[in-house]
Amino acid sequence: MGLVSKLLQLITFIGVLILFGMVVAAAVAAAQARPGCNHKCGDVEIPFPFGLSKDCYLNDNQSFNITCDGSGPKAAGRNLIVKNISIEAHEMHVLKNVAQDCYLESGALIPESTGNSHLDVAPFTISKTRNQFTVVGCDTYAFLRGRGYQNGENFSTGCASECSSLRNTLNGSCSAVGCCKAQFPDGLQNIEIQVHSFNNHTGKWNFNPCGYAFVVEKGKFNFSTNYLKNLPHKMLPMVLDWAIGNETCEEAKKKPNFACRNKNSICHVPETRSGYRCKCEPGYQGNPYLPDGCQDIDECDDAIRTHNCSTGCVNTPGGYTCRCPKWYHGNGTKDHGGCDADFVIIIRIVIGAGVGFISLLVLSSCFSFVFLCVSVLFLV
Repeated sequence: MGLVSKLLQLITFIGVLILFGMVVAAAVAAAQARPGCNHKCGDVEIPFPFGLSKDCYLNDNQSFNITCDGSGPKAAGRNLIVKNISIEAHEMHVLKNVAQDCYLESGALIPESTGNSHLDVAPFTISKTRNQFTVVGCDTYAFLRGRGYQNGENFSTGCASECSSLRNTLNGSCSAVGCCKAQFPDGLQNIEIQVHSFNNHTGKWNFNPCGYAFVVEKGKFNFSTNYLKNLPHKMLPMVLDWAIGNETCEEAKKKPNFACRNKNSICHVPETRSGYRCKCEPGYQGNPYLPDGCQDIDECDDAIRTHNCSTGCVNTPGGYTCRCPKWYHGNGTKDHGGCDADFVIIIRIVIGAGVGFISLLVLSSCFSFVFLCVSVLFLV
């Protein structure tokens, strides 16, 4: 009976630990949103400065308001489904519809096909490094026209894709035979995609009745020859860059609504767009837009193991120090010698022990001699 009771106690203890871990994990997730605000829409985390309701996003700026309905989170005022928001990378991953240009076998345009697609993401920008403009078709050319944040500069690019049959098209290849791609500059906020056909897909309709054009996240679209007959994706992932306002850090710091309020956060200006961003100082992690969002990283934690100590590691606010054990000296790091035994101290200890041993031996001998002399006197 005692054994069963102990087993039940152990199971209960383990259950409490698991529950505590779940509560802590939930608290960490919730801490990414402003206190008292919902932090999820479906399975998507909505971290501050974004929010789902008034007073939950930054400075009542509608650009950071995320609407939540049955179809999932959407960027306010835009038909963009939000899939992920990154505080560290300052990116928003969204789904964007595909522009398509489709025809009947007779060569007549299908009215429902959307040959044009327009998107305005200001004040955010479309990431150049994370996306590419892609066109699919065997009788297709398409343009991407855009306007950037710098003085409203206009930009235009495009590509064409032709093929008389599927013979020369290759799965996974996007090299102007059935599929082509083009780059565009950083900072685009307003884009229009136009997709057209050279000959209304006549003579190619049986294997390619439509042309498609879209901006897609790099690595998220793998061309298949089956897509020439029918592209199953109506929406594809795209990455947006975001920042706060249009000011530099120096200008923003003078205003009461400056976003980098955390004492362990720092402000920096992105290279490819206007505005500023907040990030946690080295040695800290979390959400730099919340007052207590940047928390110290325990580099000495065995689960993290980011320190460079050869022996003892002591965590400090924003960093750590390496220490050598007693009777050792050095900087304690793996890269610069670690810890060496302090031979001077060891030699002193050995000498001290030797002297003590000899002294003890001499005293023992003296006591023995005195004892012998006394014994002889008594005998006489």
